[in-house]
Amino acid sequence: MLGVIYLQMHRPREALDALKRLDLGNGANAAVKRGIALLELLLGNPDEAIKVLAAAVAKEPTNPTVVTPLINLLIQKRRLAEALAVADRSGSDPKQRLDALVYRGSILMLQGDDAGSRAALDKALAMNPHSKTALYTRATLLESQRKYDEADRDLTTILSLDGKDMAATLKMAGIAIRQGDDQNAKRLLSRAITLSPRDSESRIALVRYLISRRDLTGALTAANDCVRAQEDNAECVLLLGQTQSTMGQRKEALISFRRYAYLQPELPSAHLMLGAALSLVGDRSGAARAFDTAADLAPDAANVKQAQVNFQLAQGKAIEAVALARTFQASYPGTEADLLLADTLWKAKQPGESTSVLNKSLSDRPSGTVLLRLVDIAKLANDKIRADTLMRNWIAAHPTDQGMRLEYAGFLQQGENAKAASQYQTVLNQNPDSILALNNLGWLLQQSEPKRALSLLTHAWTLAPNSATVADTFGWMKVQQKDAAAGLALLERAHALEPGDGQITYHLAVALDANSKRDAARGLLKSLLASGSVFKDRAAAVQLSSNWH
Repeated sequence: MLGVIYLQMHRPREALDALKRLDLGNGANAAVKRGIALLELLLGNPDEAIKVLAAAVAKEPTNPTVVTPLINLLIQKRRLAEALAVADRSGSDPKQRLDALVYRGSILMLQGDDAGSRAALDKALAMNPHSKTALYTRATLLESQRKYDEADRDLTTILSLDGKDMAATLKMAGIAIRQGDDQNAKRLLSRAITLSPRDSESRIALVRYLISRRDLTGALTAANDCVRAQEDNAECVLLLGQTQSTMGQRKEALISFRRYAYLQPELPSAHLMLGAALSLVGDRSGAARAFDTAADLAPDAANVKQAQVNFQLAQGKAIEAVALARTFQASYPGTEADLLLADTLWKAKQPGESTSVLNKSLSDRPSGTVLLRLVDIAKLANDKIRADTLMRNWIAAHPTDQGMRLEYAGFLQQGENAKAASQYQTVLNQNPDSILALNNLGWLLQQSEPKRALSLLTHAWTLAPNSATVADTFGWMKVQQKDAAAGLALLERAHALEPGDGQITYHLAVALDANSKRDAARGLLKSLLASGSVFKDRAAAVQLSSNWH
């Protein structure tokens, strides 16, 4: 009773002491042990909570009161082998067998054993085909394997059992998004909102999806609805501010970011966003105070110091900016501080000192990020040999650095396509699902190896149906291979994803013409050229427009 009273008074330490006295007096049962563990967890002692629960489970290995929280804690701590052992022991009780199998499936999934996970979940569903937990867990596994139709079937079964299941509805929406099914994604997210109008998760998911689709008008409406439904939900307020800012609504965005900083006063990023919003409306003193607050909250955060530095540079105070960066490097030495100082020196028109800082940093603490800064400097100086040497030597010393290899391949693609293709292939040997490598290698091979290029781009499209880049590459290749109808569908998708991309718009105009839609193609190309958009094939677009005239 004393423990309960202390807990209701928000005094968890005293509540824990009371339950521990009860435990010492041999009056504790599994529920008390669970209470002690939860209080330890509340007080930031997860390892102690695990010890308490493990001792209880050793005495009662099939009691779900202590088994369930122990498994969940072990999973959170990534102690998966221990969690699996606890789950399997609990399954010795026929009443707990179903839950034990579901846990087994979840844990094996986290361990990367998809076959074992599927076997456990299939057994669970053989015991009870209507187990929502088993169905949902198997759907999660199938989704991770990109078996979307099978995952949808399990989720549909859940909804046939409980049409108001929010988790299943949102997961179906997520699958629709991953498949590029815009209409179904919106329908499912809207349904989730209807199921629980006060719930923020579905509303936030809708706003994020609309932003990803570049539907800012729809995102603004959805974000406002989110705030109206939960005015103190920080994430709703943040999304509203970000959408307003992207749409150029500076005053409205400032109101939202003020609210966000009020709701999240201990979050440095909240004050950074407020500082940026104040700066945009010309309130320099207010912006400075916001940036200073962020720096006080996170004095060792490079991104916070970067914001302060950039604010000084924007006001033409290069000396003050460099001083800030030097002080930060002295106080918190490391790669991030070196990069901050080097970038600040470069912006302050001190390229020699910037390069010296980077060279010393690379020597003291080898870093791919630092090396790429030096590569960028070499490119700006048109020193292609140095850029090539830097990346080639790095890859020789770090052969599994896929990010650097992709950078090097992109560099080689500007004139040495065979070498670039070799680098992309090496990436695919290490990671067959690298979307960038699949896309770019497919592009390079479309003339010399059209069948292989088709296979590569088909795989890329399967992995990334919401990538405008992949849709553009794939669609343009289809048009070049005289499959105009398929090319048009892909390029329409790419244009819907990135309507402001001039290169994609040009490709779409060509595809429309190839499908005997000359008027639509002419109108699209005319608008593109009138917009002043700069893109790689602008000269070809101008020539095509001239030919049509």
